[in-house]
Amino acid sequence: MLKHTVCLYVNHLGRASQNATAITIMSIDIANALKKLGHEVFFVLNKPIIEEDIDFKVYHLHKENTFLNGELPYAIRLSNILKAKKPDIVMSFMKAQTIVLSLSRLINPSKNTIYVGNIQNNDAYYAYGKNVYIPYRYLIKFLYESLDYIVVPSEAIKEDLQKTFFIKEDKFKIIPNCIDFEKLDKLSEEDCNVKGDFINIGRLIDQKGQIYLVEAFKKVKDRFKDAKLVIIGEGELRNTIENKIKELGLENDIILTGYQTNPYKYLKNSKIFVLSSIFEGFGNVIIEAMHFGLPVISYECPGGPKEIIKNEFGVLVPPKDVDALANAMIEMLENKEKQKHYSIMSKKRALDYDCKSYAKTLISLKSL
Repeated sequence: MLKHTVCLYVNHLGRASQNATAITIMSIDIANALKKLGHEVFFVLNKPIIEEDIDFKVYHLHKENTFLNGELPYAIRLSNILKAKKPDIVMSFMKAQTIVLSLSRLINPSKNTIYVGNIQNNDAYYAYGKNVYIPYRYLIKFLYESLDYIVVPSEAIKEDLQKTFFIKEDKFKIIPNCIDFEKLDKLSEEDCNVKGDFINIGRLIDQKGQIYLVEAFKKVKDRFKDAKLVIIGEGELRNTIENKIKELGLENDIILTGYQTNPYKYLKNSKIFVLSSIFEGFGNVIIEAMHFGLPVISYECPGGPKEIIKNEFGVLVPPKDVDALANAMIEMLENKEKQKHYSIMSKKRALDYDCKSYAKTLISLKSL
């Protein structure tokens, strides 16, 4: 196997605090998988935030002088790094970095380098679908199509980008997100005194829909008096959610843990995972829950959940439907055979999302 050099361009590598995001965590997992396959990897960051020991060379684009930062200055510095290092593949993560990567190629391209943008969100049309944004939408089309490929984790994100920015079909590669399961297993061994019949993980924001989950859980409690719900995450709706919990008299039944650097010990200690999101780019947390054998109940929201679960590997219910969510939770909790079935199906499905496969697929773009 040929040894390749890969550059991963992300905003930062924060992961031991609320700076962490699923995509920065995944970028490190991909880097480790590439390294295990014998490839060389280096990172380029906008912000000099590194919150975990990593064995990779890191370059920063940020300058102390505010006037020396921004898309164009970043693009110039990135192009200089790529010209000097000559990676076989460079992949940016998320829209902001993908715009910078596009500009860097237009300014000063690195020969023989495959340029890849990785986009995770499926809310582009929601944000820019109005006709007033047409000039901007065509600008993004021009920038994205200057790259060799746009990698997306789901068909829904591809469709959203095509609808919004009119991007050509042949620019897209669908590569589902990946999880470092070995790392999850190690982290899950930490002691955990919190146990839940149901668990939800996500920022406390409108998109994640925990307010519907709290209302559904009230109906579950009417049937199962001892049921417990654990919600892991922090966000702008914490007060709203706390007030709803108090209003429904669930203070002793719903545990809000806040942000946790290690949610995996909680997953391992829980019975059923519930995703109440209104939309998702992919839904890495579903795969994480599946790895630990948790049956999954999810709103059938636009994005990855529907493509992961397929009503075969978990239970899908209509978005924002509190009664349907509650009924699915009640049925899963009382039907032990159904729990066992979906636990087995979860573990089976999780195997499709390991980082070694992702790394191999990424490297294969060099030979297409």
